[in-house]
Amino acid sequence: MLKTILYTREHSCPEVIKQQFLKKEMLIKEIPLITTVPVEWQLEEESFDWVFFTSANTVKFLDNRFDLTKYKIASIGNKTTEALLKRGLQVDFQPTHAVAECMSQEWLELNQGKKGQTIFLPNSVLARNIIPEELEKQHHHVIEKHIYQTIFPEQSRKALKLVFQENRIKDVMVSSPSIWHHFYEVAKEEQVDLSQWQIYSIGPITTKAVEASNEQVFKQAEVYDMAHLYQEVMKEIE
Repeated sequence: MLKTILYTREHSCPEVIKQQFLKKEMLIKEIPLITTVPVEWQLEEESFDWVFFTSANTVKFLDNRFDLTKYKIASIGNKTTEALLKRGLQVDFQPTHAVAECMSQEWLELNQGKKGQTIFLPNSVLARNIIPEELEKQHHHVIEKHIYQTIFPEQSRKALKLVFQENRIKDVMVSSPSIWHHFYEVAKEEQVDLSQWQIYSIGPITTKAVEASNEQVFKQAEVYDMAHLYQEVMKEIE
């Protein structure tokens, strides 16, 4: 029987990646542990200098109620930038690593001496407060609006329970804290010993969420995106 790894993202694993894993005698089992849905929001102020996009989902759920071409745009990573370019938007700033801490620090370095800028920050209901806190410390004004949220699909909850009950899969790719929390929630319900699992994390924020649950990450991607997470897994099965 081929070894199987659990893939937990909302979007399907690309077929080319599945074939690469298959060549190494590993199957990918897809159970999306989150799905994103829009939430109602209003924007009273439309006078700002920058728009910060902190995920491709932000690009997806931000509607056309105002003209984004009038503003400078910051994008947190390659996938977000790709989504923006497909929408016909120019990216003026992208940090070296796709994490909020790096985005804040490098943007502030880029904008030294430019106090009092206004930033529109559309994001998730569960977004961390790093960017608003760091920018406002330096006397910038952040307009934060939650435009989407993540939920745990009931069908996926049932499918994950079955995986734990069958007890054949022991590897999982985790690409966000929300995904980890849903995975961990069901694992605790099923009384699963996660020390027997190899947990592959996309980056330090997800790793921190795993460790906060008193579990250990087996490997973390060197660059914090899915392409490098796939590479990290493949290194282990060569």
